[in-house]
Amino acid sequence: MRNFVLRFAGIYHDDAECRDRLVSFLEEAKARYSDPAFVALEVNDDLGGEIECQRDCLREKMETAWGSSYGALADELARLFAYEADTHRGVFPKAVTVPLDHGRLTVWNGASSLDAVTAVRTAAATLLQFCTSCIDGSSGRPDSDREKVRSALTDRRHRLECEGDVKGKLVAPEHWSDGRCMPRDQIWVERLRAAMLTGANTSDWGLVIVGARHCDSDADSVLRLLATDTSTEASIICG
Repeated sequence: MRNFVLRFAGIYHDDAECRDRLVSFLEEAKARYSDPAFVALEVNDDLGGEIECQRDCLREKMETAWGSSYGALADELARLFAYEADTHRGVFPKAVTVPLDHGRLTVWNGASSLDAVTAVRTAAATLLQFCTSCIDGSSGRPDSDREKVRSALTDRRHRLECEGDVKGKLVAPEHWSDGRCMPRDQIWVERLRAAMLTGANTSDWGLVIVGARHCDSDADSVLRLLATDTSTEASIICG
């Protein structure tokens, strides 16, 4: 197998500014390298339809609450939901995808386990609450300054990402359709190694887009677990 490099893009979820940085990162990668052998995503491939459904629901609820004049903002905020699942398509439309969460049955939320579909719906509801608490003023509507809204959301998201037991979440066991109960990052290591073996025939690198905590070099992250025997490059693009 040729010298294969895994390039990680560590992101913050539901972050407008981070989504913009991810697009820039992808465009730069497109200009500097050949197309990747694959794009590995923090997603369960069975949930694509549910993600789109929740985006539509978010858009509708925001417009209903704020009025049709806020349609463009509602659309932008709705598209933030799980943006890491499909942003790459605008730059690498033909890329083979590796759904790292394939077969993930439960999602550990720090207190209990949820089934995967419920977890997506809960995440969407949390984003709606998150947006409302960040940007609703005395009028009950967002600030008219779009950049101020984006900045407020990003600041709040950064604070939330740093809260709680980050390292504990990385080693929490979750249930998978093959009957195993293992931490998510350990499952990802297996899948990325298999993808590298197959992908080395088409390119010398693969792209991995996951939450920033999974790129933590001081924890039991997928990046650290792979770094012992795999060439890796990590870009934490969440600022």
